[in-house]
Amino acid sequence: MITAVIAPIQTLLGRSRFARSVAVIAGGTAAGQAVTLLASPIITRLYSPADFGLFAAYMSLLGTASTVATLRYAQAIPLPRREKEAWALVVLAISIAGGVGLLLGLVVLAAGPEIAALLRIPALGPYLLFLPMGLWLIGTYEPLTYWAIRLKDSRTLAGGRVAHGTGTAAGQAALGVLHGGPVGLLIGDMFGRLAAVLWLAKPAVNGRPSPTPLAGVREVAATYRRFPLMGAPAGIANTFSLQVPALFLAALYGPSAAGWFSLVQRVVGVPTTLIGKSVAQVYVGELAERLRKNEDTLQLFRQLTIKLATAGLLIGSVLAILGPWLFESLFGREWRISGLYARAMFPQIIASFTVYPLSQTLIVLQRQDLQLAWDVTRVCGVVAVFAVARCAGLCPLDAVSLYASIAAGFYLVLGLVCQRQLSRSPRR
Repeated sequence: MITAVIAPIQTLLGRSRFARSVAVIAGGTAAGQAVTLLASPIITRLYSPADFGLFAAYMSLLGTASTVATLRYAQAIPLPRREKEAWALVVLAISIAGGVGLLLGLVVLAAGPEIAALLRIPALGPYLLFLPMGLWLIGTYEPLTYWAIRLKDSRTLAGGRVAHGTGTAAGQAALGVLHGGPVGLLIGDMFGRLAAVLWLAKPAVNGRPSPTPLAGVREVAATYRRFPLMGAPAGIANTFSLQVPALFLAALYGPSAAGWFSLVQRVVGVPTTLIGKSVAQVYVGELAERLRKNEDTLQLFRQLTIKLATAGLLIGSVLAILGPWLFESLFGREWRISGLYARAMFPQIIASFTVYPLSQTLIVLQRQDLQLAWDVTRVCGVVAVFAVARCAGLCPLDAVSLYASIAAGFYLVLGLVCQRQLSRSPRR
């Protein structure tokens, strides 16, 4: 499995250190997902659809809350020139995650049933008590991940992915045998996150600088204040913009349209996770190091743009040509429409696959203001697209096509902004 993932990535990106790091992380991701996939037939027999429904609702809330778990301070860890400052950011981010988790716990204790009722999922109420611990685990995993990115420790990152997938599958299966219900799924998920945290924590603690004084933590909090002030709102806007299309499709055309669209997102998400996120993590570390050393960065940006665009074109072309047949063959006749949606989303697939990893440029350059402006504008653009679709009486497929074209345009603008900011950097 891992070899099958590593070989094509190295063919695409070459045999450089950068390519090897991406391949190792992608291989670990593939292994972790393989464990989850192999365990799925077992887990689906141990839990009911209702259990999975409550778990999905819980994960949606956890995913939204996690965008502000560390107030984005974790993203700043690769940037400082000195290791002590970077480790102070790790301490700061984990501490903030603990505080945010505690605050969330107080909210859940005070108004958990009311929140569940507001969401029209009353049965979710008791399970909201798991949110604070889940949030803290995510808020601990994220800074440890960025610390490994700073050290370019791709093997530890890959191991963390495997530990997460294996721990989650093992925990959910074991608790399912004990008839754990939704609690089994929730605790199994936390067990996987805890396994990943422990995997990353050992090399981080062993290799950390001397203990960080409180003054050092306060100093980095002030130095990198743009991350919470601009980055956190941008993260919320970004998450919202990704959820909006399915919500509008469900509201305008019914749940089936949203289901067909969501399946495309899940399928496209596989190569995006394997390659796109792996490239993004390695790129952050490489770009930050080159900036610290006053080395060329535009060449790296342009080379990656070409290679990512090539991969995106290949993936998009396969879905555009074979999409209806692939979705019908793999998922059943009723999912053929998802293949038509995938064909309509051809420009967005290429643009997002190319630009998403490179958008980390704005984080490294600390231009979260531009990222926030782009995210907010994209939300407005997506809302406008579906307003036009409703007023013009467009069919679902035409609405998806219009959305994909506009989304591709937004990604193109983001890519050009990243390149321009990089070219204007005094350390380009």
